[in-house]
Amino acid sequence: MAMKNKIKVTFRLFASIRELVESNKYELYVEKGTSLREALIRFINETNPKILDLVIDRKTNQLRDSFAIFIDGKNIRFLNGLDTKIEKDTNIAIFPPVGGG
Repeated sequence: MAMKNKIKVTFRLFASIRELVESNKYELYVEKGTSLREALIRFINETNPKILDLVIDRKTNQLRDSFAIFIDGKNIRFLNGLDTKIEKDTNIAIFPPVGGG
């Protein structure tokens, strides 16, 4: 694989997602211009396919309302959602819903 054309995506994982992956971060390399959706699905397929139904609503193919994903500190809801393009080395933080009281 020619790394020259690849960019590094670092997933930062919290709570239940961290437990399912058994790590607090996961790195992968993607082509410049890859969508967040493509990178997220690849991350899920490489780590734990059970995560898909937790994060993505299969009826709408969109992020579940209870999850928050940030690209370099910016909430994807204020960007282009799961269709946001990744253009440079990037940190993606996935925050599942947090219970408590």
